[in-house]
Amino acid sequence: MIDDIGSEQPSEWSASKIFAIINARYEAYMPTVITTNYSGEELERRMTPDGGDDRNAKKTLDRLKETCVGIDMTWQSWRVR
Repeated sequence: MIDDIGSEQPSEWSASKIFAIINARYEAYMPTVITTNYSGEELERRMTPDGGDDRNAKKTLDRLKETCVGIDMTWQSWRVR
């Protein structure tokens, strides 16, 4: 389970570590549950460091799109009630 992916500070280090985790689970056919507040395009931008390389973000999202089912949860957050 990776909770709130994309909330980390975008850096080359964080993008490479997240890719390594997702890729290892992908190659081992292991289930992975991801939560995020971002759409796919937003998450790709969020995981790409400013002025940096977007390849790890793209590869990560490619693997997630192949192996995961997205569920949009559009109700009001209980935190803002």
